[in-house]
Amino acid sequence: MQKEVQYALYNLIGELENYRLKQIEVNQPEEVKKRTLSVIRKEKAIVFLKSKNLLQKTNELIGETRLIGEVDNRLLMYLVFTSRLREQPLHIISLGASGTGKTYLQENISQLIPEDHKLEMTALSEKTFYYFD
Repeated sequence: MQKEVQYALYNLIGELENYRLKQIEVNQPEEVKKRTLSVIRKEKAIVFLKSKNLLQKTNELIGETRLIGEVDNRLLMYLVFTSRLREQPLHIISLGASGTGKTYLQENISQLIPEDHKLEMTALSEKTFYYFD
C-alpha cells in the first residue's frame, strides 16, 4: 500500500509540474510587431530633438496626453524610461502613500514607450525573476 501511495504522489507531482509549465507558456506575452518611423516622421523627430528647450517641450507634450499635474515627476520618469537605450540605464522606484497615483503615473508614461521595449509589472515577489527565461 505504501508503494502505491508513493507512486500516486510521484504521478501527481509530475502532472502538477507539467500543468505549471503549460501555464507559464500560456501566460507569455505575445510578441509585439516592431514599429518603424516613416522618412517624414524621422525628419520631424530629428528637428524636434535638435530644438532649443527640448526638455521643456517634451514635458509640455507629455502634458498634452491625459497626464495632468506631476510636472516634475512625469518628466523625470520619462527620462528614466528612455534611458533603457543607454549602456547603463537608470532605474526608478516610486515611493508614496497608497492611492497617491504612483501606478497611474507609471502606466501613463509607459504608454509613451514602444510596446516592444517594455515589460510592465507593479508588484514583484522575491521569486518572480526565477520564472523568467
